[in-house]
Amino acid sequence: MEDFSDPCELRVFVCVNDRSGNPEGTPSCSPSVSQDDISAVKAWLQGKGLWGKVKLTKVLCFGHCSPEGGNACVLQKQRWVRGLHGAEDLKALLLQELPSAGP
Repeated sequence: MEDFSDPCELRVFVCVNDRSGNPEGTPSCSPSVSQDDISAVKAWLQGKGLWGKVKLTKVLCFGHCSPEGGNACVLQKQRWVRGLHGAEDLKALLLQELPSAGP
């Protein structure tokens, strides 16, 4: 085993777990935040020349499911966020954490 440094300035983990077929009605992050939303934000980052500096990583469950929307974690700040709805909320989170990304 070997330690290494993450070359990213900002890495955000985003839950895309979908339990919509669960008969118990347990809340999940998707469809509030979907894999399509992640793809749209990645394209936005690439268009701004930020891909590599900023990375989004999909995860299937943090264990913090909420009916209020999706969850994310900003690794470098150990910041947990819930209540996300779609690509625009993810972009807003990234702009909060990386002001150099600009509008």
